[in-house]
Amino acid sequence: MKNQEKKFKYDRWLLYPYLFLSVIGILMVYSASANITQSSVSSMSPLNYLIRQSGYFLIGLFLVYLFAHLRFDFLRQGKVTNSFFLIVVMMLIFLLFHGKAVNGASAWISLGPINIQPSEFAKLAITLYLARILAKREEKMKPSWRNLAPYFKSIFGPLCLVGLVCIIVFFQPDTGGFLSLALITIMIVAISGIPWVIGVSTVVFLFLLAGGAIYGILDLYNKHILSKLPYQILRVIAFADPWKNSSSSGVQLTNSYFAINNGGWFGVGIGNSIQKHGYLPEQNTDFILSIVAEELGIMTVILILIAIFMIIVRAMILAIRSRNNYYSMISIGVATTFFIQTVFNVGGVTGLLPITGVTLPFISYGGSSVMLLSIELGLLFHISNLDRIRRIEAKVAIDDKKN
Repeated sequence: MKNQEKKFKYDRWLLYPYLFLSVIGILMVYSASANITQSSVSSMSPLNYLIRQSGYFLIGLFLVYLFAHLRFDFLRQGKVTNSFFLIVVMMLIFLLFHGKAVNGASAWISLGPINIQPSEFAKLAITLYLARILAKREEKMKPSWRNLAPYFKSIFGPLCLVGLVCIIVFFQPDTGGFLSLALITIMIVAISGIPWVIGVSTVVFLFLLAGGAIYGILDLYNKHILSKLPYQILRVIAFADPWKNSSSSGVQLTNSYFAINNGGWFGVGIGNSIQKHGYLPEQNTDFILSIVAEELGIMTVILILIAIFMIIVRAMILAIRSRNNYYSMISIGVATTFFIQTVFNVGGVTGLLPITGVTLPFISYGGSSVMLLSIELGLLFHISNLDRIRRIEAKVAIDDKKN
C-alpha cells in the first residue's frame, strides 16, 4: 500500500454538507438577528451576531481538525473519558441551583459574554462513556442470552450514572436535552451486542427509577426547581392548539406558520423577512428555520435537510461497516444526535411536535451546539479515514492473493 494512500483524507460526504450548512447558518444568523436589538431582547447588533457566529465556526473548524487527527487510544483511556464525564455532571448539578435561566430553563452557565450549555456536551460525554464501557464489556464477556445476568451486572452502574445525567437535565428543565440524551443512550445500548429489546427495556426502567427518586428528593428539599416545570406544560398546550393561544403560549408557532407561508417555494429574498421584525421570538435560534423558509424558500429548507441527512446516513454507513464496535457506537451516537436535533427542531417549527428548544445543526445561533457538533464531526472524519485505509488494505491483500 502506497504512503500516499495512507495520508489523511477528509470524507467529502461529510465535508461538503458541513461547509454548506455552516455558510448558510452564518448568513441566516446575521439576517435573522436584524430586529433583536430593536426588540430589546439583546443589546447586540446583527454585526455582533455575525462576528460571534463566524467565530464559533472558526473554533468549530479547529475542533474538527483536532478530533479528526486525534488518536482514539487517547479517547479510550478511562481517566480521559471518566474525567470529561465527571466535569459535565458537576456542571449539570451546578445548574440546578445556580444556572442562568433562559426561556424557563436554567440550562446555561454564564461566563461574562459567553454562555455555556452543559447539556450539549453531555451528549458527547455519554456517547464516549458508553462506547468505551460497552465495547470493553463486549470484548471481555461476549453478551448473549446465556450470560445476560453477569453482563448486566457489569454495566448496571454505568447505566445508572447515565440515567442520573439524563434526569438532572430533565429537571433544569430541558425537555429537548433530556429526550436527546435518553435516545442517544437507548441507541448505543441497542447496538452494543446484547438483545436490543432487553437492553432498551433496562435503560427505560432505570430512567423511570432514577426520575422518581430525584423527583422525590427535589420535592422535599428544593421545590423551586419543580416550580419551573409548568413552563414545559405551556409548550404542550401551544402544540395542541396554537391558534387558540396565539397571543400567549402559541405566539411562536403561529408566527412560524406565517413565515413559512410568506416564503413559499423560493422566498422573499434574504433580509426581507417580515416575521423577524418583532413577531417571531427566538428567530435566530430555535425558530431560525422559519426565517430561512421565509427569506430563502422551502427549496432551501429542503437542501438544508438533505445536507443534514447526508451526514446522518454517512454516520450510519460508517457504523455498519466498522469492524470495531467502539467506532460503531460512536458513529451511532453522532448520527442519533444529528437526527434528534433535526427532527425536534423541524417538528417544533412546523407544529408536528411540541417545541423543545433544540437547535438546528450548524444553522441556529449558539456556540455550545456548534462546538459539540464540530467535535462529533471530527470523530466521524477520523473513523471514516480508518475505514478507507482498512478497505484499501483489504483490496491490496485480495490482489496479492490473486497474483
